[in-house]
Amino acid sequence: MHPSDFRVRTPDGVAEDWPVDYWTLEPYFADNDRMPGVAGLAGDPAYPPHQPTMPPVPLGRTGTLYVRAINKLGWHWWPSDNAVATTEYDGRAKCINLGHCTPGCAQGAKASVDITYWPHALRARVELRTRCRVREIAANEHGRASGVIYYDAKGVERFQPAEVVILAADGIGTPRLLLNSSSARFPNGLANSSGLVGKNLMLHPWPQVFGYVDEELDGDRGPQTVIWSQELWNGPPVQPAVFKLRCERRKGLSQCRSRFLGSIWAKTFATWRALMALGRLWSDGACAGKMCCSWSPN
Repeated sequence: MHPSDFRVRTPDGVAEDWPVDYWTLEPYFADNDRMPGVAGLAGDPAYPPHQPTMPPVPLGRTGTLYVRAINKLGWHWWPSDNAVATTEYDGRAKCINLGHCTPGCAQGAKASVDITYWPHALRARVELRTRCRVREIAANEHGRASGVIYYDAKGVERFQPAEVVILAADGIGTPRLLLNSSSARFPNGLANSSGLVGKNLMLHPWPQVFGYVDEELDGDRGPQTVIWSQELWNGPPVQPAVFKLRCERRKGLSQCRSRFLGSIWAKTFATWRALMALGRLWSDGACAGKMCCSWSPN
């Protein structure tokens, strides 16, 4: 996230400005980085100041190849953040490139909730109930949350009273629960006096470019993303599509992470102009071999 992500209506005339800004949430972003541990390099001028807890993931052969192409474009790039341990961290061993990260991490270097947050919570006597699904949040006669109604692992409806209810179900699950919690007192759901719960969802589509090279690389081992270029993130608005583009080097493929606002056709063509610039560099010799491109909307 960038500070500019919270204000798109004012400068670009699209979508809506957030009611809070980046810096209000930054301390929580920092806490979230600290708990699982983030490998990276401080000082990226294209990103808000932050302090990764571990050194960055090495570029490897694939990253070095991609850097040559970006340097030829004259674009700024930087070692990307990764929730992967590059040193021993909080009882977890460092990454030793056992294999591809996606299926899982036998080393325990790749951060996930089950090996980062939950061990601390369980030691603090938090009870973890798995295979349960909350249906709605209950409210008392004072209009305050008093617990949740949920289905247990056997599908039996249960009520769990609580003095505090924390919602952390992301951009889909959280509004689902708030809207499901309607009552005579709250006919439009909880925390929805504005009528905006469930609206103005912000997405980050992932267009992709695939490159094929003749030399042997290392895409089958270790973290997938090791660098990024945010050269186009805060550029001037492009009409009729307003977009922000971050290119990431991913092992096995080069992937661009983008936020687009506007017409789907304008999005496609604006993306291809940027991505094909990389493709031309690769085919011109920055990467020895052929370039094959594929549009992926997800």
